[in-house]
Amino acid sequence: MRSRLALAALNNSRKAPLAKKPPDEWHKPGNNLAYWYPDNSGFDVLNSKFVCSRCKSESLFELVCRCGGNRWYLGSGMGQPSIVCQDCQDALKSWSCPRCGASQSIWKAFYVNLTRYTLQKREDVPRHLYRIA
Repeated sequence: MRSRLALAALNNSRKAPLAKKPPDEWHKPGNNLAYWYPDNSGFDVLNSKFVCSRCKSESLFELVCRCGGNRWYLGSGMGQPSIVCQDCQDALKSWSCPRCGASQSIWKAFYVNLTRYTLQKREDVPRHLYRIA
C-alpha cells in the first residue's frame, strides 16, 4: 500500500501544467506606408480593432463594405493609408468613433493584435515615404 505522500506526488505529476495565454500585444501600423500594402489582409474581430484618438474607446473590427464584402486588406490610395475591400476595391480612409463621433484618419485609429496576426512590412518602400503627414 502506497503512502499518502507517494500518492500525492503521483497525482501532482499527472496534472499537466496549464499553458498561460500570452497577453494581447496591440500594434498601430500608424502612418508608416511600409505596412499599408495588400499582403496584410484577413482582418477580423479577433486580430484588429479601432481605438478613438479622442475618447480612447475601443471598437471591434466589424466592417461591412457597401458591396456586402467583409474581407479587407491594408492599402494606400493617393499616398494615404486605407483599408480596402477585397471584393470591390473600395477604400476606407477615415473612421468615425461610434461613441464620441470624432472622425479620424484610419492610420490613427487602426490597431492589430500581434499575438494573433503577423504584420508584414514591405522592404522596398523608399525611406522618405515611411512617414506621411
